[in-house]
Amino acid sequence: MEQEIALGDVVKDPITGAVGTVVAITEYLTGCNRASVQLPGLNKEMKAWEWLTFDVPTLKIVSKLKVPAEKRKTGGPQPKVSKYN
Repeated sequence: MEQEIALGDVVKDPITGAVGTVVAITEYLTGCNRASVQLPGLNKEMKAWEWLTFDVPTLKIVSKLKVPAEKRKTGGPQPKVSKYN
């Protein structure tokens, strides 16, 4: 049985050899789930690499996330902003 890929896992795509951290997982009705992978380091312009997206079944887990990502409340009602004097 294969391990399930989760956010924060380091994975490798055996076809391209790309290794990076899973930063997003998209689930589709058709079952063709995809994972967005952030490569480590910077590109020639000294910016973070763009995410690469792969089919989940093709990825191999290099290492599991040791500490689960912190769950925090996002979105929803925001506090009212008062005008400055």
